[in-house]
Amino acid sequence: QNYQSLTGTDSAFSGISNFGVSGLTVDGNSANNNAPAAKSGHGIAFVGRDFLIDTVKIQNTYRRGLASEYAAGGTFGASPYNGHIRALTINGTGEEGWKNDVSDLHAEDINVRATSLNSNAAVDAIALGPYGGIRGNNINVWSTGTGAASPPRYAISVAADGTTIN
Repeated sequence: QNYQSLTGTDSAFSGISNFGVSGLTVDGNSANNNAPAAKSGHGIAFVGRDFLIDTVKIQNTYRRGLASEYAAGGTFGASPYNGHIRALTINGTGEEGWKNDVSDLHAEDINVRATSLNSNAAVDAIALGPYGGIRGNNINVWSTGTGAASPPRYAISVAADGTTIN
């Protein structure tokens, strides 16, 4: 909801909340969707909090597989955690597999493969932004394995304190 106008702003309270996505496969059809408008071309993109993403596969996106954002200006939610992502698989993205700017997030069983295919290693496979409180378990990153594309700059980039990944 309103991702293009909210992303990169401190309009978190205008974003969505209390939602879930479960048991879904998103295919971005990047072979035929190769010139999307600015701020589009992602598999799933939202500004919001208090969410659950469970058993979701995202593949073949021109830009990011998952773009999750909340509190770009530092406004944090009142809930004990702002999101939970479980059993997420991302394969074949043009930019980051997952770019996260959500604080107080639980992430488990995340698998990201073949990212930064459009950007020649200028982005990270998983980029955890400047808002801390990220708790992650069983997070895996692979490059393409084919030699055809450069691997991402970093497998996991963490920009905030208070992040724990096992």
